[in-house]
Amino acid sequence: MVEGNIDLEKYRFFKSLSEDQKVETEGELSVMEEMRDYLKTQLKSNSLDSLKDGEAVENKIKQLVDEQILWVKNRFGFDVSKRAVGPTAVGIHDRDSFLNKLRVHGQSSDIFKGFHVGPVRSIELLKQDRVESVFHSASHELIHTIGDMVIKVDDNDQEIIQQSTGYNSKNGSFTMLNEMVVEMLNIEFLDDLRTGGKADYLSGTDIGYGTVLLMFEAFFKKVADLAKMNLSELMNDLYTGYLTGDFSKLRIIDATLGKGTLKKIVDLKYEDFRSKEKTIALFKDLGVDLPINKMQSYNKGEEIEMLDGIKIKKTN
Repeated sequence: MVEGNIDLEKYRFFKSLSEDQKVETEGELSVMEEMRDYLKTQLKSNSLDSLKDGEAVENKIKQLVDEQILWVKNRFGFDVSKRAVGPTAVGIHDRDSFLNKLRVHGQSSDIFKGFHVGPVRSIELLKQDRVESVFHSASHELIHTIGDMVIKVDDNDQEIIQQSTGYNSKNGSFTMLNEMVVEMLNIEFLDDLRTGGKADYLSGTDIGYGTVLLMFEAFFKKVADLAKMNLSELMNDLYTGYLTGDFSKLRIIDATLGKGTLKKIVDLKYEDFRSKEKTIALFKDLGVDLPINKMQSYNKGEEIEMLDGIKIKKTN
């Protein structure tokens, strides 16, 4: 729980580093480069034996890592290759095993289909009926691992890796906002992957967090309208903030909906993913036009559009 006003400045990572910090961080870079080499050469397929062809799954995970590096470069103009090192291990589990691993790591909700563990950077996934759905979840977790290693810029404008957690923070605040931005970023990435004919892990797969994500899209649309921006412009700013650890990108929420609004969003935690009453009540209080028809259509398995035209149709 965040008490009092949120000091966004303390969350910013664009700060100069001392010489000691630079030496320590350079060592971290070396470790990450070794981890990337490890991923490319030694990731064991037996950790993926829940699917029929572990080697094929391993290769697809590697491809997702490389595609995300390329996509972030083309879309946002910066290189994340040194921090998108990929997972050191990937596990795909039946429901009982997956839920047990969730509990071990302090979570108990059965709405999750994947999670990542730092700093060892392993990814644990729920086995699903469609292989495409597994890779949809894997892509979401890979984006988290990119956000887990954000850049600092020293006095000479040199990019240096610094451990962080995207828009999330150590005390659990920003939890829901962090997840919503990551899944929207994931959907945009997977749509471009699909449109480019490289792979389709979006058609017929459930979007992360389902109708809660659609409610957040409506919330962001409200913010964009008040700021006289297109939704795509706002999301681009929020994505950039997530990938660079720049929390100042979130100030637009208070600027458009009033001081204290961001704190209310920050206070939404993991338990609010399943029990939606708090989220619905908050958005109604903020004057957000909840997309009831779209939410109902999605739940029925009908095709919907989100994020300015991306076609989504869940699995029935």
